[in-house]
Amino acid sequence: MQTKPLISIVTVVYNGEEYLEATIQSIINQSYKNIEYIIIDGGSTDGTLDIIKKYEDKIKYWVSEKDRGIYDAMNKGVLVATGEWINFMNAGDIFYNENVLNEVFPEEKILKDFDLIYSNTLLDGKTMLECNIASNVIIHQSLIYRKSLHQEKGLYLVYKNLLISDYLFFMLCKEKRWYKSDVIISIYNTEGLSSEKFSLHLNQKIGTDLIFNNISRTNATIMLLIYPSYRYLKNRLKKIVEFFKIKKDEKS
Repeated sequence: MQTKPLISIVTVVYNGEEYLEATIQSIINQSYKNIEYIIIDGGSTDGTLDIIKKYEDKIKYWVSEKDRGIYDAMNKGVLVATGEWINFMNAGDIFYNENVLNEVFPEEKILKDFDLIYSNTLLDGKTMLECNIASNVIIHQSLIYRKSLHQEKGLYLVYKNLLISDYLFFMLCKEKRWYKSDVIISIYNTEGLSSEKFSLHLNQKIGTDLIFNNISRTNATIMLLIYPSYRYLKNRLKKIVEFFKIKKDEKS
């Protein structure tokens, strides 16, 4: 263990009984054993706490209490984490396989020369998302970074309806040393994002990109104008396809 750094893995959850157990198992079954597992629950009222207690002997720290949203919960995880490296694997998300951490940390050079390690991400177990810090595409679950970055850059911002605190943190850390691993770190669950929240998230991301000069004003304007129509047409087409699929099944 002396050559393997301690990794704090934090799971944030609220009423996540449907997904939490799969997330927990993907973490405690990692072949990499120098893990500190932390669960921050937002005061769940379903069966979430029963699942947490079922695996209590595998969890270093857990708490269940009301919070001010996901970034407040994530900050609680940061503050109690003692690992050199930290990863957020929230309820519904899982590691790509049980050997991910061993494969991500094979060389001492990576541990010494880099601050953030990330990879491409498999969405819902189906679609591979190409992640690249140069093009500002990062998925939090597929990122393992030095906890000390929070001492330098601060915690995640917590404001009502602010959905991109993690992206702001990434942009503040963009000048740090990033390493893209060939190992796929996580399978990200995209369920639960309503169209309204997704649109708000996009608007905030575009605003952040303008602040950090990641996008021109012209391109930002085009995206803001086109996206609502694109989203509407995509949803309508999806409903039409589902309608004809149901009719086909009824005939057969």
